[in-house]
Amino acid sequence: MKLGTKVVYNDKEFHIFHVYESGYCELKEATKHLNIILVHENEITVL
Repeated sequence: MKLGTKVVYNDKEFHIFHVYESGYCELKEATKHLNIILVHENEITVL
């Protein structure tokens, strides 16, 4: 996973904001700049 990669989580498009060594990623919603969520990379699909 690389920063800025477009991904899908819960049927919404996000960009990867930060990647942790533990396999978790901070995702920033493509349409909202202040909404950042933490999910495991197994839960997202790369576009």
